[in-house]
Amino acid sequence: MSTVLFLSLLAMLVYLWQDSLRAREYAIRHCRNACHEMNFQLLDETVALVSFRLRRTASGQIKPLRQYRFEFSIDGLGRSTGHLVLHGDQTQTIQMEHPDGIIILPQNEKPALH
Repeated sequence: MSTVLFLSLLAMLVYLWQDSLRAREYAIRHCRNACHEMNFQLLDETVALVSFRLRRTASGQIKPLRQYRFEFSIDGLGRSTGHLVLHGDQTQTIQMEHPDGIIILPQNEKPALH
């Protein structure tokens, strides 16, 4: 019985690890696309996981809510910070700290300065 439990736990850990890698690649792709759309440069071509928690969707399913931080450059010289919120496999919002104001890119909408 303990072998079955061990293998089940191992399979669950492998699944969670692969799901985290997939979500990270998804986040990098969306940050890269957002930076390209705004004519910014995604620095280091990576994102960093800031927070992870479970949250219910509108339909009641429990899915992971991940927040990633990334850095981008407006002019190739300075560094600015951005955040991407990913709920399950859906991008909730991308927020970029611009010197003229915060840029919020909600899902399926055009960029806006706030």
